[in-house]
Amino acid sequence: MSINNEQSESKNEITVIKSFVLTDDYKKLAKEIKGKLRKTAETIIEIGDLLIKATDNLPKGDKELFYKEIGMSSRSAQRYMQIAKSAVVQKLRDNKQLKGKTITDLIKLATNKPKATKSKESNNIDTKKVAKNLYTKYRDDSSKIQSIINELQTLLKEANNH
Repeated sequence: MSINNEQSESKNEITVIKSFVLTDDYKKLAKEIKGKLRKTAETIIEIGDLLIKATDNLPKGDKELFYKEIGMSSRSAQRYMQIAKSAVVQKLRDNKQLKGKTITDLIKLATNKPKATKSKESNNIDTKKVAKNLYTKYRDDSSKIQSIINELQTLLKEANNH
């Protein structure tokens, strides 16, 4: 493995460009690590599947005892099962796209909720709350509050005239 540093100067700026060149031995190690990461992601999903199967019909207290027996916290078990149940993760698994995914990556994928589209209701604001916040912020400066009110009235008039 070698790191090459190249420097170029322009107008008192120095730009350092680092290039990373892997030797054949390091390329083999990198490939092996990537393969194990892929297998690790598959193993994480398999553990989640097994946890679901093992605890599906157990009462909550018994689940806790089971987790303790296998040396796993309840929270960790929940995460493994959440990953295993995730449609996004399953799709990646089915398409053999787990290469290099860590447990952190899988948790993010499993917990990522689709972004809600904005509706007209989400654009509604609580005017009383906004007014209270402005009052709280400027309560010691009544001239500032009056100035804000005047500006809002001017904006309203302009909007109504157009």
